Amino acid sequence: MRPITDRYSFKKYTKQDSLIFNFFLAFGEAISAGNIENIKKCWAFPSYILGDLTVNTINTSEDLEKFFSTTKKDYTIRGIKEARPEIIRTQWLTDQIAVVLVRWPFVNKNGNEFGEESSYYTLKLDKNAKLKIHMLTLLGEKLSEITSAH
Repeated sequence: MRPITDRYSFKKYTKQDSLIFNFFLAFGEAISAGNIENIKKCWAFPSYILGDLTVNTINTSEDLEKFFSTTKKDYTIRGIKEARPEIIRTQWLTDQIAVVLVRWPFVNKNGNEFGEESSYYTLKLDKNAKLKIHMLTLLGEKLSEITSAH
C-alpha cells in the first residue's frame, strides 16, 4: 500500500514533508490491519476527536483503543479493504506543529474507489522528533454515485 500522491509534489519534498508522508503511510497501514498497538503509537495523550456529531477527549491509550476498537470490523462490513491516505494540504504552523488535510478513499477488494472521508489532523513533533496526533477533526464522508463496495 502506498499513499496516493497526485496532489503531493515530490519535487519539493522536504524533510518535514517526508515525516508527514511516512507518518500517514504507517497510520493507514495500522488502520487497515486493525493494529491497535501501532495506531496508539501515532497519538499523543491527551488528544481530541472533533466532528459534527462527536467530541471525544482521548486521555489514555485505553480511550483510543475504545474509539478504534470497531474500525477494522466496520471497514470489513462496509467493504473497505484498505485505508490509503491522500495528503491534500500541509501547513506547518511552527517548527513543531503541522495541520494536515488528508483524504481517505474507500478502496474495495478489487482496488476500486467507492467513496471517501476527509479529516484535518493537528500533529506535533514529540521530544523524540516523532509526529503525534493531538487533534483529529472529522469532515465527514461521501459515497460515490455507484456504491458497490464488494
